[in-house]
Amino acid sequence: PVQEEAVEAVPEVQTAAVPKVTMVANAATLKVGEVFNVLRYVQSATDVDGTSLSRYIHAEGAYDMNQPGTYSIRVYATSPSGTVSNIETFTLTVEP
Repeated sequence: PVQEEAVEAVPEVQTAAVPKVTMVANAATLKVGEVFNVLRYVQSATDVDGTSLSRYIHAEGAYDMNQPGTYSIRVYATSPSGTVSNIETFTLTVEP
């Protein structure tokens, strides 16, 4: 005899729309003493309605341009209503 199983439909997971940060590059290698600004590597930051969030870009992570090493910096934007965008990880390598 064939045994039948009741299968429940799994509801689709709806992902809420969030602001979007797009990077030009996710890594850079610079020499000790050079000037670094992560914003140079951000292509755009836009809210769900297309409004620019360039004034609301955040970068988190410590780095030292006088100390060789590899550093990770988290880049994201926050909308005026407090919604956080995707988080991009930027890798900064400082060489002697």
